[in-house]
Amino acid sequence: MCRLARTAAHEKVAVAELMADPLVRERGFSVTQHVEEAGDATMPGLSVYLSRTPMRLGDRCHRPGSDGPALLEELGLADKLEALEHSWVLQTSNLPPAWS
Repeated sequence: MCRLARTAAHEKVAVAELMADPLVRERGFSVTQHVEEAGDATMPGLSVYLSRTPMRLGDRCHRPGSDGPALLEELGLADKLEALEHSWVLQTSNLPPAWS
């Protein structure tokens, strides 16, 4: 028996080229999301599909610290925001740019 019969082969392709391939994009293996302060970002999409526990693409990236007020409100701590910022536990204002 020929051992090569069980060998898979494929073309070597640069990641940037692969992420732009129409078939890859059509199948959802490459996605583009708009990232605040950075513009459009293309990245790998979902590569696994499960029938009983479907995966979903996560939210786009946000500016560091910008989710703080919403998270505190969800935790019932919205009224503590100012005190937490004052004691440097978290920072939600005067944030640095996401990408310099």
